[in-house]
Amino acid sequence: VDTSNIVADPDDDNAPTTPYDGDYGIINRGNLRTFGVYGDIFGEDADGNIDRTNLLSEGVEATSVYIANATIAGGFRNDGDIGAFASNADATALLVGENTTLPHLLNNNRIQAGVTGSGGDVGGEAVAIQIDSSASVSSITNNAFILTEVTSDDSNAYGIRDMSGTVTSFTNTGVVQVNRRDDTSLENDENAAEPLVVAADFSANTAGVDILSTVQDDFDPDTSNRASFGIIIGDVLTGSGNDSYTSDAGSLFGDLTMNAGNDTVDLSLGTGIFGNVDFGTGNNTLLADDATIEGALTFGTGSSSITLNNGSTVTGDISSTGNLDIAVSGSTLNFGSNSNLNLDN
Repeated sequence: VDTSNIVADPDDDNAPTTPYDGDYGIINRGNLRTFGVYGDIFGEDADGNIDRTNLLSEGVEATSVYIANATIAGGFRNDGDIGAFASNADATALLVGENTTLPHLLNNNRIQAGVTGSGGDVGGEAVAIQIDSSASVSSITNNAFILTEVTSDDSNAYGIRDMSGTVTSFTNTGVVQVNRRDDTSLENDENAAEPLVVAADFSANTAGVDILSTVQDDFDPDTSNRASFGIIIGDVLTGSGNDSYTSDAGSLFGDLTMNAGNDTVDLSLGTGIFGNVDFGTGNNTLLADDATIEGALTFGTGSSSITLNNGSTVTGDISSTGNLDIAVSGSTLNFGSNSNLNLDN
């Protein structure tokens, strides 16, 4: 790996001019890619066919950037291309490992991971950004691309996976995209669990996380489209704290699961969620102003509310086991046939 483009000291007078303001302990402007060259090697059965129950050699894991046992003043900024790719093994592009502290993680270019191959328990996981349980990262900003793709019947795929529960703020002005394709070289196991396709996993968080999809600071409405910013493709998970998902640009194409806590979803300016929203328990709020939701809405046992304004549209099943206030002004609310509500005046 060529590390000549990594700046370790943001105050170094000999460091090249940075394209963005701010001091970061680590800045990457190069291309850092790791490939797990060899996949799994299987034996043969009596008929000379590949026997995927007879694993002779496992695939090689790939991790491109690994930071461990370190405190990085200012945080980590990526202006380059970080990628990790493997066959029948785990691939992690950026791993914030054990006992590491980053105040902020900023991506201005591309962080991506990919895995191919299936078979029993040997399909690997693909993660673009992983934060281990003993690490700490306070906030993440994505201004470009966080991408994960797997071709496998049994590989989980994550864009951002925060196992530490320390991320309290995620701002996305770019694209987070996670895709999974079936491995057509094998017959699908009908009894196998469906692999996870998660764009952002903050489910370990107990203090609350604020997710914002918005435009970049230099956004010009005369030359750019808000729908091209703040795009998330894949599921989003939050934890037991008071969480918020706010979007004034782009859309979420996936399910939003917010678990416990008093949670808020606030959509405006033509944005949308095309997937199910599960608020979990707590007192929850859904606000939509010139926005679209196509999917089921599930509220828990608390006192919650839905407020639709300015041409918003919600289509799907709506269920609540608590109190739910609904206010609709100049908008459309289409109840699905499986809605479960007790409506008062």
